[in-house]
Amino acid sequence: FTIKSWQPKIMSVSHATRPLPPLRRVPSGSSRSMNKPGRSVISSNKMGTLMTASAKSRTYLQPTTARNTARQNACLESLASGHVETFIDMFKITEGDSEGAVISESPDLLAAMKDGLMGAENATRKGDLEAVYMAYKRLGDFFEEAEQLQTAKDFRLRAQRAATDLDEPARMVAGHSLLGGLEEKIGDCGVAVTCFEEAFQTATAAGLDRLPPASHLIRSRTALADQLLDKGDAQGAFGHLSSALELATEVDLADLGKECCLRLGKACEVLADPRQGIKYLEKYVNSPSVDQVGKNHACEVLAKCYERIGGQSSNETAVQYLENLVKSATAMSETHPDQLVVAMNAADRLGRLLSRLDRHDASVQRFTEAYDLAKKLNIPANIQAQQVALGAARATAMMSYVARGYVDNTPRDLEVMLRWGSLRHDGFTHGEITTGFEQFDPEASAEARKAMLLEEQRRLARQSVDDKTMRESMLAAAAGAAFAGAGEEKNARRSDIAAFNRNEENAHAVLTGEKSVGNPPVAED
Repeated sequence: FTIKSWQPKIMSVSHATRPLPPLRRVPSGSSRSMNKPGRSVISSNKMGTLMTASAKSRTYLQPTTARNTARQNACLESLASGHVETFIDMFKITEGDSEGAVISESPDLLAAMKDGLMGAENATRKGDLEAVYMAYKRLGDFFEEAEQLQTAKDFRLRAQRAATDLDEPARMVAGHSLLGGLEEKIGDCGVAVTCFEEAFQTATAAGLDRLPPASHLIRSRTALADQLLDKGDAQGAFGHLSSALELATEVDLADLGKECCLRLGKACEVLADPRQGIKYLEKYVNSPSVDQVGKNHACEVLAKCYERIGGQSSNETAVQYLENLVKSATAMSETHPDQLVVAMNAADRLGRLLSRLDRHDASVQRFTEAYDLAKKLNIPANIQAQQVALGAARATAMMSYVARGYVDNTPRDLEVMLRWGSLRHDGFTHGEITTGFEQFDPEASAEARKAMLLEEQRRLARQSVDDKTMRESMLAAAAGAAFAGAGEEKNARRSDIAAFNRNEENAHAVLTGEKSVGNPPVAED
C-alpha cells in the first residue's frame, strides 16, 4: 500500500544537510585505542546536533501536533495505538472523492470511523465474528444516517461478509436486507433486487419469517419496473412486475399486490395489449380501500386502453372513465394541487374523444372546462393551448350545422345556412358556449319562423335588385362598346339577363316553400 496524498511533516534541519568536515584518523597505539585503525569517528558536538534534529522530527509526528490536519491526527492516533489495519482503512476511505473529503474535514465522523474500525480490528484479532459483524453494522448505520452513502455501502458490504463468515441465518438475512435498502436509496434498484432475493431465499431455507424480506423484494421490483418504464423498456418492467405480483399472492400481501396490478396495467397499455391491461386495472379499481389518487391514475390508463380497442361501445366506456376522472380530480385539487393538471388533461382528452364521436356540443363544454382549469393553473403555455383547442371545437360545432344542411338538403336547413351567412357570432369574444344556431329551434312557433323568413326574403330581394342593376349596367356598357357589327353578341347578352332573372325567381320560390330545391339553369358567366 502506497501513501500518495500525505507525508509526515518533518522539520528540515539546515546543518544536517551541510557537508560534514573530514574525519580524522587516530593513529594506532594512542590513548584512544578503543577505536580500531581506520574507523571514522563523528565528533561529539556534531552527534548532539543530529540527535536534537531527530527528537524535533519525532515531535512533529505526534498526533496531537497542531500542524497536522484532523485526518492526519486520526490516522496517526490509530497507528500509534498499534491498529495498522485501521490506519490503512481510514487513509483509503478519506482519500479522493467528495464524500471522503467531507469525512476528512469532520472530526466527529473521523472519530466515529476510527473507534468503529479499531473495535472491528480488535474483534478480528480475537476471532469474535459476532463482534466484527456488529462493529461494521454500527458503522454502516452511522454513516447512512449521516447521508454518506458510499462510505455506508463499504461498511454494509463488510457486515454482509462478516455475517456470511459467521454462518448465522438471521445475521445473513439482516446483512442482505440492510445492503439492499442502501442500494435502493442510492438508486441502484437492480443490485437491491439481488440483495433482497438472497435475503428471501436465506429466510425461506432457514425457516425464518419471510414477510419482511418478501415485502422488501416486492417493493424493490416495483421500483426497478418504474425505472425501466421511464427508460421505455416496458417488456422488462412487465417481467419484474409479474414476479412481484406472484410473490405478493404467495405470501398474502394484498396491498403490495394491488400496486403491482396498477403498474402491470400501465405496462400492458404501453405494450399495446389493452385487454390484458383492463383486466389488471379493473382488479385494482375494484379492490377495497384503494387510494383515490391511485384510482384516478387507473381511470386515466383505463380510458387509454378502451380507446385503443376502439368501437362505439369501448369509446363510450372511455368517456365514462374520463368523466369520472375529471370530477374526482377537480374535487381533490384543493388538497392535492397536482390533481388539477390531471383534471385539465382529462377534460382535454374527453373533448377530443367527444369530437371524434360527433358530439360537438358536449365537446365544446369539455374544452371550456379544460380552459377554465388551465386559467386556474396560471401556466401561459397551457392557457394558450386550451384557447386554441376551444376555438377549434367551437368552429367545428358551427360547421357541423352547415354540413348537416348540405346532407339533409331540407328547406329549413337551407334557411339555417342562409341565415348563418349573415350572423356575426360573438361567442368567441364573450366566452359563450352557444354556437349561434339555438334560435332555429324546430319547436319554434310558425309565426316567428314566418317573420324571420320574410325578413330574409326582403334582404335577398334588395341584394338581388342591386346585383341586377349592376349586372345590367355592366352588360349595357359591354354591348355599347361592341355595338357596331356585334348584333349577335347583343342578343346573347339579353339571353344572359333573362337567365339571371329566372335564377332569382327560383331562389325566391325555394325560400317561400313553393318549390323544392332543384338544379335551375345558371348563366355561363
